[in-house]
Amino acid sequence: ESDNDVASFFHYFEQAIHAALPRQRKPLPRLTPGHLPTLGAFARRYFHAVFARFPQDSVWVFDNYHALPAEAPLHEVLREGLTGLPPAVNVIVMSRNDPPPVFARLNVHNHLVHLDAQALKLTPEEAAGLAQQFDHKLPRADIQRINEQADGWTAGVVLLLSRHRQVIDAAEQAVPL
Repeated sequence: ESDNDVASFFHYFEQAIHAALPRQRKPLPRLTPGHLPTLGAFARRYFHAVFARFPQDSVWVFDNYHALPAEAPLHEVLREGLTGLPPAVNVIVMSRNDPPPVFARLNVHNHLVHLDAQALKLTPEEAAGLAQQFDHKLPRADIQRINEQADGWTAGVVLLLSRHRQVIDAAEQAVPL
């Protein structure tokens, strides 16, 4: 939410860049009041300078994007900045909401792939495949129950399978009285 202010975003984003590349001494373009009338051009130049510092196969993640208000000017800044994205660089925007309308052009030109929550949920077959990775010989019904309990959330299925494995290992190691 605090990144709603464009100047704050560039300030904190630059701090993140310096933390990731502490030896990089060349300064990034500075946002000044004179850039405000041409903020889109500044964003393109700024992100071009940022992308040039990182390997071509980099992945950028913007998390909690849903916290930005719909009318936030940062949406347009990011749209403009990401239009110059090098082909081998990927950006992942994590949000609980659909992409804002300002990203429609990126979507039309297939520069944006939108995965909703349903697309990220494990199917029963995928959960069974994951169970095999844990070397479980669980009945299909148990795997389905675990997947339903986790609502298809991959991390949840992994945690439940891991816990199940711990319980089985503890039972096998128990000394009968």
